Amino acid sequence: MIAPLLALACEVDGGRESGDTGDHPIDVPDPVDPPEADPGEYLEGIEGEFIRASEEFGVPVSLLKAVAYVETRWEMVEGQVEFDGRDAAFGAMALRATTLQRAADLLGVEVDAIKTDRETNIRAAAAVLRDMSDAEGIDRDDLGAWAPSIAALAAIGNDAASISYIHNDVYGLIKNGLLVTDNDGNVLSEIPAEPDVEPNYDPPGGPILASNPDYAGAIFRSSPNYGSRPAGVTGERRMVIIHSCEGAYSGCWGWLVNSDSGVSAHYVVKEDGSEISQLVKEDKRAWHIAATYNKSLNGGQESQLHGTSSNNFTVGIEHAGYANQANWNANLIEQSAKLVCDITKRQGIPIDKYHVVAHGQLQPNNRIDPGPNWPWATYFNKIDAACGGQPADPPPEEPDPNEPPPDPQDPPPDDPPPDDPPPMGQDPAELIVDSSNGNNDPARAKFTASANWSATAATPGFYGSNYLFAAVSPVSDAAEFSFYLAAAGSKKIEIWYTSGTNRAPDAPIVAFDAQGKNLGTVKVNMQAGGKAWAAVGTFNFTAGWNKIAVSRWTTGNYVVIADAIRVTAAGNNPPPPPPNGDPTYDQLLALTQSCTQLPGTTKFKSDSAAAATIPICQLNGAVWWRADADIDCDGAADPKCTVDPYYQPETSAKDSMGNFMNAAKMAFLVVPLPSNGFDPKAHGIKTGWSGYGSVGAILYNGKLIYAPYADAGPTGVIGELSYRAAELLGIPPSPINGGVASGVTYIVFTGANYVDPIESQSAADALGKQRAAALLADN
Repeated sequence: MIAPLLALACEVDGGRESGDTGDHPIDVPDPVDPPEADPGEYLEGIEGEFIRASEEFGVPVSLLKAVAYVETRWEMVEGQVEFDGRDAAFGAMALRATTLQRAADLLGVEVDAIKTDRETNIRAAAAVLRDMSDAEGIDRDDLGAWAPSIAALAAIGNDAASISYIHNDVYGLIKNGLLVTDNDGNVLSEIPAEPDVEPNYDPPGGPILASNPDYAGAIFRSSPNYGSRPAGVTGERRMVIIHSCEGAYSGCWGWLVNSDSGVSAHYVVKEDGSEISQLVKEDKRAWHIAATYNKSLNGGQESQLHGTSSNNFTVGIEHAGYANQANWNANLIEQSAKLVCDITKRQGIPIDKYHVVAHGQLQPNNRIDPGPNWPWATYFNKIDAACGGQPADPPPEEPDPNEPPPDPQDPPPDDPPPDDPPPMGQDPAELIVDSSNGNNDPARAKFTASANWSATAATPGFYGSNYLFAAVSPVSDAAEFSFYLAAAGSKKIEIWYTSGTNRAPDAPIVAFDAQGKNLGTVKVNMQAGGKAWAAVGTFNFTAGWNKIAVSRWTTGNYVVIADAIRVTAAGNNPPPPPPNGDPTYDQLLALTQSCTQLPGTTKFKSDSAAAATIPICQLNGAVWWRADADIDCDGAADPKCTVDPYYQPETSAKDSMGNFMNAAKMAFLVVPLPSNGFDPKAHGIKTGWSGYGSVGAILYNGKLIYAPYADAGPTGVIGELSYRAAELLGIPPSPINGGVASGVTYIVFTGANYVDPIESQSAADALGKQRAAALLADN
C-alpha cells in the first residue's frame, strides 16, 4: 500500500498528501455555528503565567504576550500539518518540533508537557528566548534588542515575511497596545502601548500593491508555486476552498511564497482580518489541495469534475489560525466573506455548501481545516449580505459527449467589453475613503501609506476592515486619503479613528486641493472621542483628485491613526464654535430653558420619599434634566467615601485597568436604571466594564464640567454625581451631608460617542466640548 500512496503524492501539485476516500455518497450538512466560546474560560490565569515566566527568565512580559497573541491569540492549540515540510505548532506560544526539543532540554521536562500545559509552554518559549539572547549578548532591558531572537523563534525562512512579522505583527502590537476581555467586557490581560519602541531588525521595505489585483486592496506577494489551469470545463473556477494556515499570518504567506515549499494559495487572510495577501492570480492554478475531486464527498455535485485534480477548478483561501482553535476573529470572518463574495460574483460560482467548502471536506483523509469551530452559518450569512443576497447560480449543465472538443488553432473568444466608467458629472452627497482600498470605489476614492504604517484591527471600533497606525516623527510620511470631485465646492471633512491614551493629542490633519494647494491643518485629539465621525472642518476643494493627509509630524511618545474619512456637502457642517473656541455655560444653559419631555417617559423623584416631579427632556443629540445633586461615593475604596453608610465597592463601570471607579478622584454622573419609560441604552447612553462611558455636561451656579456616565442609580430616582464632580462644581461633596437640593442641570449626549478611557478627565473634556459644540449647532 505504501508505493501507490507515494506515487499519488508525487502526482499532486505541491506535495500535499492525498488518498482514496471511497465512492460512497456523503450528505453535506447544512452550515451551522459552533457554541460561543468565552475567552474568560480558556484564558483564565494566563496573566500570572506570563508574569512568572518573564520574571524567571528575564524576558520582557510584553514580548511574551505579543508573540503569543500574534501566534495563537493566547489559545492552547494542538496544531495540524497544513503544509508538508512545516511542522505542527503546539501551545499558546505555537512551538514547533526543533524548538520543542530545545526547550525540553533547557527546562528538563518532557516535550509532551510543553505541548499540553500552558504555563510550561510559556516558560519553554521564555527559556529559548533567554538562551538565544545570551548567545547574542544583547541588552535584555532594551525591548527592541530582542527582535532577532523573536525572529529566530518564529523561524519563518523568508526575509520579507520575517521583517513583516517583527515590525507589523509583534512590535506593531506592542506599539498599538492590546486589551483582551471576556465576553462580558471584563479585562483578562493587556499589553500597554509603547509607541516609541523600535525593533533592532532590518527595516521594512514595504509590500507592493498590484496594479490589477483580482481583489481590490489585496497586497500582492507573488508565489512561484503555481501552474496553468487546463482548458475546458475542468479548468473553470467552480469552488472556493477554505483553509486554516496552522500558524500566524506572516509565517503563512512567507512559507507559501517560498519556492522550496512547493505549495501556495490564491489568498491569505490575516488573523484579525486587517490585511489580505494575494499570492497567485485566480486564472492560475495554485497548489493548495492535494486531492483529486471525489463527487461523493460533496453531495454528488459537479460530477463532470470527478477524478480531476481539485486545484484545477478551485480558488484557495488560507486563514491565519488553527483548525483546533476555539474562536475565529469576527473581522477575519467578515473580511473573508467579502472576499468570497467578490470571487463568486466575478467567477460565476454559486454560493452554497457545495461550492464554498472546507479543505477537510474534500481531503478528509488527512486534513480537518478550517476545523469544527469555523462559524459556517454566520459565514454564509455574511457572504450573502456582502453580495446583497445574491442568488445561487444554477448547477452547470453536463457537457454534451457528442460535441467535438475545441480546435486549439481557433482564436480565443473576445474579452467582454469593460464596464462603463461611473458617471462623474455629479458628486455624491457622501463620499467615504477607507484605509482598505478593497472598500473603496477606485474611480472616486483611494488610500496610500508607506510601509512605516502598520495595519491592524486590535482596537475595536474601527471603520471598515482595519485601521493603520504609525509612531509620531518629524518626517514627511503622511497617510493619504484621496477623493475625486467632478466639480469644485465647499466640503465638510470628518475622520474616523480609534482613541486611546497612546494616541497623539494633536494629530495634524492636512487638506489639499487637486492642485496640491495646502488648504489648512487641523489638530485632532486622538486620545478622546473616536469610534464615530469627528469633524475636522470645511474646505474649498477643486475639481479632480483632492487629498486629506493624516500626518505623523508632531512630538511625544504617541501614535497617529489613519482609519477613514468622510466627505459631505458643506451645508451639513455645523456652524463654527463660539469665538473663544469652547461652548460656554450660558450657551448650554440656554438650551434648557424649556422642556420637551422625552416621549414615553414619566417623571422621576429626587429621592425615594419625594414626589415624582422631574421630567427627562429631549434635545437633538442629548437628553437633560434639572434636579438635585446626591453624592455617589461607590467604587474603589477611598477614605473620603468609605465613611458613607451606604457605600458599595462596585460601580457600573470599570476603568481601563479593570478597576471600579474611584468616586473621590474621578468626576462622573449617575443615570437611573431603566425605569419610568426611560431606557438609557435605547438612546446610546452606555457604560460598562470595558473602560468607556457616554459623556455628559453638568452645570451648576455658573460652573460647567464634562464627565462620563459611570454608575447607575436606583429606578425612578434622578439627580446624582460623584464626590469629585461635586468638588469641581463647588457643591459640598460629603457623602453624609453634602449635595444640594436643586438647581443642577445634567445634559447627557446620546449616540455612540464614549469617553475612552473612562477615567481620563482630559478625554471627557475633549469629547464633551466636541459634542456640546454640535449640540449648539443642532438646536
